[in-house]
Amino acid sequence: MDKMDIFAPLALGADAVKNRGDENYNVMVRLKPGVSVKQAQADIEVIASRIREKDKRGASFGMHVVGLQDQVVGDVRRALLVLLGSVGWCS
Repeated sequence: MDKMDIFAPLALGADAVKNRGDENYNVMVRLKPGVSVKQAQADIEVIASRIREKDKRGASFGMHVVGLQDQVVGDVRRALLVLLGSVGWCS
């Protein structure tokens, strides 16, 4: 059995209800072996639609699954590979 750490958010004050919609959270999870980012995104879309319905959120509310490598490297992947190649070539 794997050890699991859970980080619970701090309790919000009474005025938090009127500030709904200002959230911007990042959550890091490890997918089960064999589960793709695409499959996780499909699952998270179901959860987001339930939240939209329950909290009467607008269509702009959403959740997105992004692979860790894509999150860290992003659009500079090609430039990093060129840099890696040039450093390796010069060594």
